[in-house]
Amino acid sequence: SADTSGVAAAVEAAKAADEVVLAVGTDLTWAHEEHDASSINFTAAQASLIREVAAAAKKPVVLVLFTATPLDLSEQLANPKIGAVLHLGQPSVTVLGVGELLFGHASPAGRTVQTVYPKAFADSVSIFDFNMRPGPSAFPRPDCRGGCGKQNGTNP
Repeated sequence: SADTSGVAAAVEAAKAADEVVLAVGTDLTWAHEEHDASSINFTAAQASLIREVAAAAKKPVVLVLFTATPLDLSEQLANPKIGAVLHLGQPSVTVLGVGELLFGHASPAGRTVQTVYPKAFADSVSIFDFNMRPGPSAFPRPDCRGGCGKQNGTNP
């Protein structure tokens, strides 16, 4: 969403709080079956919310990320006011375990559910590039990712 109407109130709450847990992410309008996300960036409004709340907080912020799609976390990981990122996937039953994780009753074990490349990488590689390695491909057709060759005595 582009709505920034709650940012000022969130900043004031962060200033007053001893600890800040900030939940952000995407909803099912972002990406779903038959609809891909158009970007791996946070919306400008969410990026601003994260920056401003982190700057206002007394201590490093715990960023709780609800999303089923990859998001570029480069800016957030580089921000010294972000103390931890907890990626929980799409909101569902995962919210039931948030308290256990935040209060140390369970360990998230430091594993991620996705490989997320920074935006700079995503912008430098065409979505139509199916090569598995850099450089010229032995299989120049994009439909040959699994390997093309003679099938049933004929060339594809």
